[in-house]
Amino acid sequence: MVRRSEWLRRNPALHLPDLTPRRRLWLLVVGWFLMLLGVVGLFLPILQGFLFLALGAATLSLVSESMLWGLRWLMGPCPRAWRAILRVRRRLLREVGGSGRKDEGTTEDGPDQSG
Repeated sequence: MVRRSEWLRRNPALHLPDLTPRRRLWLLVVGWFLMLLGVVGLFLPILQGFLFLALGAATLSLVSESMLWGLRWLMGPCPRAWRAILRVRRRLLREVGGSGRKDEGTTEDGPDQSG
């Protein structure tokens, strides 16, 4: 079993971005609002509940290491869904001012072992 700190150290593309307190607060508010919409959407046929939950979790993973670790654990059996979450996370990073670029020599699951 890989420890959380070791996993993040081996995977520099998943480090939390350096954000200003204002942006961090904004991401927290937006993330929790999307999570709330997702929960409501699970019961209302008009809203897409899972979509809002996934967007909220991806947004919160930018400010919370625990959310990022929980997402990885939850999406572990579904690598396709994990890659989709990472794409959304990278796009959000670009929008809020982070680089959002994947570092060379890493994959979504850890260091590149091909070479």
